[in-house]
Amino acid sequence: MNYSLDAMGYGPLRGQIAQYICQVRAVKCTQEQILITNGTQQALGLIVRLLVNPQEAIASKSRLLERTKGV
Repeated sequence: MNYSLDAMGYGPLRGQIAQYICQVRAVKCTQEQILITNGTQQALGLIVRLLVNPQEAIASKSRLLERTKGV
């Protein structure tokens, strides 16, 4: 088998997800706009690194974020 390492996730799966979002949610997107993560903690970690400066603090009332305090 030939596995392609794509940092965004498996291309055909991202394409199917983009198609599903378009059909079900009426939101146009492409597979290039879809990122597959290995779970909530990884996804939140990426979002925090993109949107928050290292000096800033984040407050949340969601219990979900308790597991991601170290992010």
